[in-house]
Amino acid sequence: MEVKSEINTMLSKVIPALAAYYEMYRAVAKARGLLLIDHYPSWLALREKDMAAFQRFVPDSIHPTSQGCAEIVTPAILAALVIVER
Repeated sequence: MEVKSEINTMLSKVIPALAAYYEMYRAVAKARGLLLIDHYPSWLALREKDMAAFQRFVPDSIHPTSQGCAEIVTPAILAALVIVER
């Protein structure tokens, strides 16, 4: 099986489960009045816009590389904590 096809098959199984998993975190944060820095929408948008960049930043479709953290995760954390301007 071609690698791209394997990735698409895995994503079709993992992404719906991740959406429900992350929704649980959103519900808990809301119920407890906690700040949740939700990166999931950013990763979904990147995957839709630029699959090559998504695969470079998240080669296993779940865990970001250091480059993915530097370019997607860290700026979102700093902005949410008002350490840098949005």
